[in-house]
Amino acid sequence: MVPLTRISHVAVIVRDLETTFKWYSEVLGFEKRADVSLGSSERWLAIGLPDQPDFSIFLECPKVETHGSDLYAVLSERIDKGSGLVLTTPDCREAHRKLVSCGVRFLSEPTKFPWGTTAMFEDLDGNALVLFEPGDAS
Repeated sequence: MVPLTRISHVAVIVRDLETTFKWYSEVLGFEKRADVSLGSSERWLAIGLPDQPDFSIFLECPKVETHGSDLYAVLSERIDKGSGLVLTTPDCREAHRKLVSCGVRFLSEPTKFPWGTTAMFEDLDGNALVLFEPGDAS
């Protein structure tokens, strides 16, 4: 078995760091944790929820100058293919209403399942995120 100890962060590939960070902070309430420049063209932002300091999302905007043409092509293809991020909320329907009022595009309405209520939406780059309200079987 591989000696893995924890999940530290998840990367979300985006088109524009500043615009995407503004959306994640103003619409979803994320805070900036780190703003890292790696040379003249590479930069990424670590963001997270204020009440969960041990887990971050790294927003990354691929650059051919940094990644080379092959890896740049792979990373660029991941934009708008989904993120796998599931955001827990105590009230999925209320969170859905608030996000809709902010202009967020939903891919599904809140739906109740035995494990909880979920609704899928997109960030500015088309990456899918899920609202999740735990149910009795969670």
